[in-house]
Amino acid sequence: MLRVALLLALGSAGASDRLYKAAWPAITEAYFRKVLDESGDAELTYVGRYGVTVLMAVVNNHDWPEQVAALLDRGANVSATSHGDMTALHLAAGHNRTRAARVLLEYGADATIGNQFGTTAAQFARKQGFPALAADSKAGRSPGRLAAGGAN
Repeated sequence: MLRVALLLALGSAGASDRLYKAAWPAITEAYFRKVLDESGDAELTYVGRYGVTVLMAVVNNHDWPEQVAALLDRGANVSATSHGDMTALHLAAGHNRTRAARVLLEYGADATIGNQFGTTAAQFARKQGFPALAADSKAGRSPGRLAAGGAN
């Protein structure tokens, strides 16, 4: 029922926020990809409430590495920050989206960026109870660059 309501809302969404809304939690990856393939630049660069980009919305709600790569290939800004200075990497790390975090790092996400409190993505992951990203880096496994941003 919720998925039907969300799909109906997406159908009536404005062109600029349709892709952003397709990143909501109850939406399937296949549907998101369909909307992404149909989207123009205005939808790709849409910034929602609190400065959240489409890329941030995807990693906040899903661990979809292929879609993250597709957004970045289309020009999504890997370094964009929200109103709280959170990056997509912060959100991926804080929600244990390890596959998405790897893609973000491969595309040049800066693990040293701190949010409004100076917390890096690695520190945020640890605070949220997801130490695996930092632990992997200490063992020399990807995403190794995440721990460089503040594994203490």
